Amino acid sequence: MQRSQTIHHWAFLLLAIMAAPLLRAQDSLKVGVILSGGGARGAAHVGFLKALEECGVEVDCIVGTSIGALVGGYYAAGWTPDEMEQALISGEFRGRISPDDEGARNLYKNGHANPAVVDVRFSNGSGWVKSNIKDSFELDWSLLEELGPASGLIDEDFDQLLIPFRCIGSDVVNAKDTVFANGDLMKSIRASMAFPFYLSPVWMDGNPIYDGGLFNNLPIDVMQREFDPDVILVSDVQSEMPDFSSNDLLSQMEALISHPQSDHVETDSIVIFKPILKSKTFGFDQFESTINDGYIFSIKMLKNNILNKIDLSENLSEFKSRRNLFRAALVPFELGSCQVTGLTQEQNRLFERFFDVPFDTDRTLILSKNAALLASDDYIGSVLPTLRWDDSTNVFDLNLEIDLDRELRIEVGGSAPSNQNGFVFAGLTYHRFSKVPTKLRGSAAFGNLYNAGDLKLQFDFYQKLPFTVEVFARAQRLEYSRSLTTFFHELRPTFMTMEDQEWGARLFAPAGQDGVLSGQLAQLKTTDQSYQEWLFELSDTADIQRFNGLNAELNWQFDRLDDPQFPRSGSGATIRLQRQIGMSEAVFRSPDDPTVWDERNRQLTFFRLRAEGQWWTAIMNEKLALGLHGQVAFSDELLRSTYRASLAQAMAYQPMLGSKALFLESFRAFNFVGAGAIVDAQLMSNVFIRGELHAFQALPGIYSANKGPGFRTSTPTRWMSGVRLRTNSPMGPVSLGIEYFERERDPWFFELHMGYRLFQNSVRR
Repeated sequence: MQRSQTIHHWAFLLLAIMAAPLLRAQDSLKVGVILSGGGARGAAHVGFLKALEECGVEVDCIVGTSIGALVGGYYAAGWTPDEMEQALISGEFRGRISPDDEGARNLYKNGHANPAVVDVRFSNGSGWVKSNIKDSFELDWSLLEELGPASGLIDEDFDQLLIPFRCIGSDVVNAKDTVFANGDLMKSIRASMAFPFYLSPVWMDGNPIYDGGLFNNLPIDVMQREFDPDVILVSDVQSEMPDFSSNDLLSQMEALISHPQSDHVETDSIVIFKPILKSKTFGFDQFESTINDGYIFSIKMLKNNILNKIDLSENLSEFKSRRNLFRAALVPFELGSCQVTGLTQEQNRLFERFFDVPFDTDRTLILSKNAALLASDDYIGSVLPTLRWDDSTNVFDLNLEIDLDRELRIEVGGSAPSNQNGFVFAGLTYHRFSKVPTKLRGSAAFGNLYNAGDLKLQFDFYQKLPFTVEVFARAQRLEYSRSLTTFFHELRPTFMTMEDQEWGARLFAPAGQDGVLSGQLAQLKTTDQSYQEWLFELSDTADIQRFNGLNAELNWQFDRLDDPQFPRSGSGATIRLQRQIGMSEAVFRSPDDPTVWDERNRQLTFFRLRAEGQWWTAIMNEKLALGLHGQVAFSDELLRSTYRASLAQAMAYQPMLGSKALFLESFRAFNFVGAGAIVDAQLMSNVFIRGELHAFQALPGIYSANKGPGFRTSTPTRWMSGVRLRTNSPMGPVSLGIEYFERERDPWFFELHMGYRLFQNSVRR
């Protein structure tokens, strides 16, 4: 980056000259710091730097590998240890790098959450599987925003940072380490962190660069060769021994790939800090304790053994003054033009209008949103953003290096409870990135409670206002059963069956940040079978209620929840307006004489308005999360032929995991208000307990009268509550829960559940 002519660069030089009297004396010892790789254990580096500053030790140069490159790069760019600590312990940072936390989904591109727990992608050309577990765009963009201003100030010379800096990558083609002393600061740090099979490599000069820890995880030789300091302080957080006995895939990969270096010994000029850490390499949920462990160990070691070897700065006042001057000279993160590379000329034209943002708008916000939208697309395998300073506009130009994804995607998952309400889910998606990017997706679910099939063809249009057209056909069947114990075994006769068939078209587009606005027109066909009496005979014939008509709807949805089933942070909302017109047909036993069957056909026209929202906040360093849930429903629908047929058509209040598997008569109505509060506490690193209390008020309620169903205006408020203990596993969340539903025939519900109880979208659900 050629910035010597910019005002900001000259301002920095002027400030530096004015600050010359404050600079460290030339006869002081030169102190170099080395930060090793070690994954999540690298949070201890922040505690180490915090201890150095507290003890008055000024750092003159830094060399980092992997996570050490990340922490060292931020420190060299003017970040304080306290700022880095706050960033690390935030849920946002954990979402950037944790394999268990993908952050918020892009609702426009990723759509409705499904119960998949395994996602494998193939290429129909070469047949090989996608090689990285974690998508890196969120991490890459954060490096861009947070280190871009410093990178723009230094003309790609790492010696011009607040603290001269080097980071280490691994050139696996030539089997050697690579030292980055200049160039793109963000790209160099990202390359140093590219752990194989976890993060994708960064290509430089035609070669893939991986995690620096593969060949040089403790780069003392680089420090001596590049800077030759008088004293070298080494923060070593690498694991002692490879853990081949672990059942965790990432731990086994670490054991196979990593080569811990233990051949370095302490001398009078080399001091190694090796704290005892409980965290593992991929323990991204233990940052706070790891930072504290690194701080406590470093403070003790500094005060007991090291400080007499180093000339201390007086409260680091000189260094902090230079840090303030450096930060004051940083230019703001503002984006100008955007260029897309890595695609064919024809493919690039698809994005020309998408990234052509007028200069009289908030280009930075719009381009960052559009880049995230592109990165979340199934067509795109990876997007690596880089910056280039433009002297003519005094803003950064953005370049997006794009790699297309594999064309074939297979998803497998489902719900596995201790009762008989489980199902298996499988999905298959094929996409083609052509003049109009096209996606064909099919999915199916099979189980005792829930069976479903879904097929859709999707066309994406990248415009200044992008939109998607979707043609779909789907069907689902829900079977609710009650237990009936005989002398020999337990029978589970089905007392309610609900079938839906839908086909139609949908148009949707992004609406605001993390929102989607859609319009849909569909043909709808439903069939419900039920019994008027709860204690029916197995030989009895069920009542049948059918509806065949059209459904038109508008839907707005917003989703920033961190998990589709057990959220602990973020918020989400849905507003759905429907208009249905069609013919209702019923065949049912007469309420006057059960031996006589009646038939009733009538034209129905009605509307539905539904709104639902969740809001979460975390306190006590995210150990405790508090949530609010609310839902309202309004409709002018008429009662159906029987009590249970009316309940089947009514809208259900199902805020808890167990309630989604039950047909709750007291929590269904055409018009209602529901609200609840949830408390979710972290007991240990991967164990949580959740308590919920919800209230439901029908407006009015549906009841069974002598002559058929009726409305009751004075329906009392109904309550549901539950407690659930859970943990996360490679096959999805595992929970043990007990729930209570007031005034239900079986008010208590108990289950052990693994996976996701998530159903496909439908007109009625």
